[in-house]
Amino acid sequence: MIFTLVKNELIKILKRSKTWIVFGLFAIAVVGVGFLSNYNAKQRADYQSPQGQIDNLNSQLDMYNQQFKNSDSNGEAGNKEATEDANSYIEEIKGQIKVQEERLTNAEDPNAWKTDLEQEKITLQAELDDKSIPDEYKTYQKPRIDEINMIIKEGVKPVEEWEFNAFNYVNGLLQIIGLIILVSGIAVFMSDIVSGESTPPTLKFLLVQPISRGKVILSKFIAVVITVVGMIAGLELAAFGIVGAIAGFSGGQMPKIIGTQYQWDYSNLSGSGEPILNRIVNSGVISTRASAVFQSFGLEILFIIACCALIFLISSIFKSSMITMAISVILSVASTMVCLMSSTVGKVAHLIFLNYGVTNIVIDGTVAQTFNNPNFSVGLGVVLMVGTIIVSYVIAHIVFSKKDFLI
Repeated sequence: MIFTLVKNELIKILKRSKTWIVFGLFAIAVVGVGFLSNYNAKQRADYQSPQGQIDNLNSQLDMYNQQFKNSDSNGEAGNKEATEDANSYIEEIKGQIKVQEERLTNAEDPNAWKTDLEQEKITLQAELDDKSIPDEYKTYQKPRIDEINMIIKEGVKPVEEWEFNAFNYVNGLLQIIGLIILVSGIAVFMSDIVSGESTPPTLKFLLVQPISRGKVILSKFIAVVITVVGMIAGLELAAFGIVGAIAGFSGGQMPKIIGTQYQWDYSNLSGSGEPILNRIVNSGVISTRASAVFQSFGLEILFIIACCALIFLISSIFKSSMITMAISVILSVASTMVCLMSSTVGKVAHLIFLNYGVTNIVIDGTVAQTFNNPNFSVGLGVVLMVGTIIVSYVIAHIVFSKKDFLI
């Protein structure tokens, strides 16, 4: 019986014009992110190229030379020490230009990337060995050196995270839609899943049949979860495949540090007297971009189900679908924005599952920096989502079972 009910609910959902309107808007967002990612990748590629770097450095050089000319024409003697620093910086720019000119000359060298990585490794190691640099500023160097060693060991030219390919695209997609957009879209889609049928005779007719209310609401929940997860995850997977077919799947095996942890540094206070959030040295593990993306995708599916459960609860409480939609959207937007803007509320941001929507930064750990809160973790996020699903559905079941739909 439950399978028949679920099938009927799926048919009903798929027949709604609202379903396909929301799906179409989401599809437009997915395609838009693709075009934006491709455009940014081309811009970044031009900037990162030897010629792009030379043009940028020459612009900086022209700017400093113009400042000197203006100072001389205005009769400004200037501070001797400041002048020496400026001259030193100009010489440094000229040196960087020579390096980029050599890269331009040796552009056809297939091993040029190894030379660049080895030079970066030397620079990072020098920073680690420099005792004048405080330890809190050395949290990036060691993990990056480990990444470089892994890349060199694999012997494969590195694929930058800004390049346009399937894995980088999906990573950017998860980040863009995960913050508010995903929850708001689900809220609009699900606002009338229960409340919308409180007044029309549809639900009343169903309830007079020899079927328990528990089976009715369970079938609705299962059907809406299947629809929402299927449409969102299906569209993302389709986009991943299409972008991969066009731009390739390169970069999936590139190293990626995940599980980074942060802590408050009370020995290094900000100007306002607050401790600074610093990365814990040697925290996190080296994985791959492919693994990080797939973990983020799995966590996103759990997040979607949790959102469905919460909005399903709200829809079962209120008879008006407009009220349900308003409360759902406001709740999803406010819970995140207030935590981002208020340092006081931000202290409990890790206890609100809606703040785990950008799943890729939850997986790599940088969500702590986003909310300035070191207490975020994948494990806690999973517990909150599973708890939300169970509690929301149980309450919705109780409310639905006791509600009088004849009023």
